Amino acid sequence: MTVVLWRDLRGLRLSRTASADTVAGWKISKQGDGWIRLDAASWFLVVHAAGDSGVSSR
Repeated sequence: MTVVLWRDLRGLRLSRTASADTVAGWKISKQGDGWIRLDAASWFLVVHAAGDSGVSSR
């Protein structure tokens, strides 16, 4: 449901297929030790989401 809201109501171009380069349709633009940044865009909006990935190399 969340993907539908972002894709259809906000017009974001989210991937419809599973990939190692995406999370729930959002493109993984950067990642580091324990963090991740996701990006999505539409014709009028650019969204960046960052957070704790829950994965650490330590």
